[in-house]
Amino acid sequence: MKAKTSKTIEIKIGRFNEKTEAVNVKAGSSIEEVLKEADIDLDSSESLWVDGEKAELSYTVEDGDFLQIVGKKEGGK
Repeated sequence: MKAKTSKTIEIKIGRFNEKTEAVNVKAGSSIEEVLKEADIDLDSSESLWVDGEKAELSYTVEDGDFLQIVGKKEGGK
């Protein structure tokens, strides 16, 4: 029989020109849940990366992951 766990994990969130913050969430949380807990809204032009790999909102984070929010590159035409 599997025991229920209410373990929390720490995720670091970074966004260009903003201070990196750490958020504690329940183990098994998705990126969407992490962003909600951190009260972060995404711009439609931003993408998500976890430890250097592109990720979707449904991605399940793990303890110690670094979530990076990257905006569309500016410049050019």
